[in-house]
Amino acid sequence: MNREAQAVIGLRLTAHRQYMTTPSSSSLARRRERWFYLLITPWLVGLLLFQVGPIVAAVALSFVDWPLPQPPQFVGLTHFQTLLGDPLFGRTLLNTAYYAVGTVPTGILLGLGLA
Repeated sequence: MNREAQAVIGLRLTAHRQYMTTPSSSSLARRRERWFYLLITPWLVGLLLFQVGPIVAAVALSFVDWPLPQPPQFVGLTHFQTLLGDPLFGRTLLNTAYYAVGTVPTGILLGLGLA
């Protein structure tokens, strides 16, 4: 590529950058960005409060033993070891799978049939 072509490409890139960073376009972008965050805030608060919060609390509480009148005591993975060592745990999972396989298709077919 010769020097003249490089100069033309350089001028175009410079002009493009200057066009993209004019004060009016950047302030408009900032204003739109502020509106975006303002409008998404209620949804974000609801997500954190009603979905992420309970999930984090459930995971944290699964590692403690907490009889309510007393303070919680950290027990680590003891609850999970007890659960996996229980002979009824496998049967419980199987019953849950049977229930899901039986009720979900029935509900879908019944709903489609009534529609």
